[in-house]
Amino acid sequence: MREGGEDPNKYRWYLEMLRELYPLKTAGFGIGVERLTRYVCGLRAVWEARPYPKVAGIGPAP
Repeated sequence: MREGGEDPNKYRWYLEMLRELYPLKTAGFGIGVERLTRYVCGLRAVWEARPYPKVAGIGPAP
């Protein structure tokens, strides 16, 4: 925060909440729905698990 020029006092409530809820130092964890679906279904690539995959040469209707 300090490196970015922010005042930590402005976010004191948030920092105190984090200290109470997450006493252990952690980098966190997150996984997207597509990545989880890819893993569960055994797909080769994340784009195969997307509900609306982008396909080269096909765009939105004019």
